[in-house]
Amino acid sequence: MSRKTTLVLTSGVAHQLSEENIAKAVVEYDQASGKALPSPIDSDTVFVILGGDAPDKESQRYFSESDAQGLARRIATMEFNGRQACRFIVTNGPRTGKHDRTGEEYNPNPHRNGKVDRVTQAFVEKLKQVEGADVHLFDFQFGSPSAYLPLVDAFMRAGRNRGRIHVPGESTSMVSQLIRDLQLPKVVIDENQAMNASHYSDVEHVLEEFGADMLKIDGTLQKGTPMAPGNRGFSAADQIADAVVSQIVRADIPVVRTGSQSAAR
Repeated sequence: MSRKTTLVLTSGVAHQLSEENIAKAVVEYDQASGKALPSPIDSDTVFVILGGDAPDKESQRYFSESDAQGLARRIATMEFNGRQACRFIVTNGPRTGKHDRTGEEYNPNPHRNGKVDRVTQAFVEKLKQVEGADVHLFDFQFGSPSAYLPLVDAFMRAGRNRGRIHVPGESTSMVSQLIRDLQLPKVVIDENQAMNASHYSDVEHVLEEFGADMLKIDGTLQKGTPMAPGNRGFSAADQIADAVVSQIVRADIPVVRTGSQSAAR
């Protein structure tokens, strides 16, 4: 029997979030963290996910303390436009503040010793200086459940009665999950210095297909193309599934169709 591999080119990352995965993460966080999530989420509550270092063989791209302070200023300017008070829910990830100014990894890793990394500290302290800013940090630590998905769940449940969600442009995974997979409204991609050409290419596609916006380093807002009513974009997992079904159909294998889903029989 001959075997062959088919390469399927996709936009974004194919690790699609499901309601079951999110619900499981919420239960695990509630049982293990002992730290209550903020409630209630309202229109003056903004969720900020901090980015991190993304060095590669071609370039050394880092999200530094000064970069974090600049991002805090830009987000504050954007979010305090038309409001005098705002609650910021901030979380980070394993790449946030991972390297020092020379490009060497911190030892010990701040996300393994219970201490808040310097980049996150710089962002939070700068944001707290803004009058009317109520800032809450959910720090990522290895060995403890991440607050990322439970916070996403809390904002999803709030519907349109919530502020924006800021997602870092160098995290293709989070951009894919929040915008391509969940297709949440009011999500802003934050441009940062850790982004490379591949990140920019992916973000431009998201702006064009899904209508998200990007808060640029110069403080301007790059508006995406609004999606037509009733339309939806396709995640990387959708694209792979369509390619698989297409191969099955071409192979003349009977296909059982249930709603919009297809499966080989």
